[in-house]
This record gives sequence, structure tokens and C-alpha cells, in this order.
Amino acid sequence: MLSTEQFKIMKKGVYLINCARGGIVDEEALLWALNEGIVAGAALDVFEKEPPEDFTLIQHPNVLCTPHLGAATRESQDNVATQIAEQFIEMFSGQGIRNAVTRRTKD
Repeated sequence: MLSTEQFKIMKKGVYLINCARGGIVDEEALLWALNEGIVAGAALDVFEKEPPEDFTLIQHPNVLCTPHLGAATRESQDNVATQIAEQFIEMFSGQGIRNAVTRRTKD
């Protein structure tokens, strides 16, 4: 979605954040745009190939990288554990299965 063509028409000094999906941003084009001063800085937590094999973009001084673990906070893990426990209680007390993605039926 973002390649050299799109970077060429951007106003100089933009900041780019990609925490959606790897491959949305052409990493070679982003590196070029950073070196040209079109992109002033980038924050990334997803990459075209994970784990990345080429660290040129990651090591750029104007790039901040984090692992794609935004949901892995202590609070979110506590909440997930509580929800799972509640769902087990509901299931074993005959209230049904909440949020089931697939469910096997007896043949």
C-alpha cells in the first residue's frame, strides 16, 4: 500500500506508524524515504518477514521497533485468564459455551 510512489508525493517530515500488518509498507521504499528525509521517523511492530532477516531498516536511527505484542500486557493476560475461568464455570454449569469458534457435534 505504501511504496516509493506514495512516499514521493508525501509532504517532507511525516511520521509513519505501522502496527497493522507486515507488507503494508514496502520496507525498501521506507528506508529510501527515511534517507531522503521524506519520512522523519517510523515506528514499526510488524515486518514483511518475521523475524526480519535484514536489520538495515530496524537499525536506522529514526526508526523505533517493538515486538508485535501489544496485547501481551500483564493486565490483558490477567483479563484473559479471568474470562477463560468464567467460561469454564458457565460451560460446566450447563449455561453453554460462549465465544466458541468451532464446536464438535456427536456423530
